[in-house]
Amino acid sequence: MAIAVAFWAMGIGNSFTKFEKVEFISVYADPPTLGNPGNFTVNIVLKNTGTAAATIGNIFLNGRPWTKAMLV
Repeated sequence: MAIAVAFWAMGIGNSFTKFEKVEFISVYADPPTLGNPGNFTVNIVLKNTGTAAATIGNIFLNGRPWTKAMLV
């Protein structure tokens, strides 16, 4: 009976220890092309390695928040 209670208690404890953790897998910039002169394309690949769902609320590039206006 003690073993069953211990497993039950561990299950309860694990449900309160969920966390978000987002890791950068790769980041690179493609140079401007003839059809898109003067604009770099920044590629970011992220992976959620936490135990809870993660939400990205904003991205900062060179200290400035990214906006759709930055897309030209």
